[in-house]
Amino acid sequence: MALLNEDRTPSGCEADMMGVVTSLTLQHASGNSVFNTDLVDVNVEDDTVVFWHCGQAPIDMADRDQPVQGTIHSNRKLPLLSEFALKPGRITMARFSQGYGKLRLILAGGEMVRAPLAFSGTAGTAKLDTPVKDFMEKMIAEGLEHHTALTYGDHRPVLRALAKRLGIEVVELT
Repeated sequence: MALLNEDRTPSGCEADMMGVVTSLTLQHASGNSVFNTDLVDVNVEDDTVVFWHCGQAPIDMADRDQPVQGTIHSNRKLPLLSEFALKPGRITMARFSQGYGKLRLILAGGEMVRAPLAFSGTAGTAKLDTPVKDFMEKMIAEGLEHHTALTYGDHRPVLRALAKRLGIEVVELT
């Protein structure tokens, strides 16, 4: 999947078609590679979150000041998995959500910060544009699915315009 994502053919785990559609949309909006992630850690004390998935991020998202390697999947014990921390920079998070039985576009922004790899695979630590406690409360209240698409840069204006044109409600988490 990392190789597909590197070739700008968005892919995602666990048959998450809405995640892949979101990734494709975010890729076209940004012109950048996209990573379909799980939010796996929330640290209220340092106000950060960790986005992760099992090695499917494209290599151009790697922090080249830290190790970048191929390895074995930590759960399945099979090759080949890309393992690296995400590079620092401005990020946009998006998800076409079907929570509460209606199609909505969920958006958030933040800053990926330089941090050691938090979990095996590909992961990045981010400071969001709102306190993580508020972010989590909104995310849970909105019934957001567990996958979100990430890319570098702030592309929310383009995504808002697309949602307006399609008549899709936008939910801002940050």
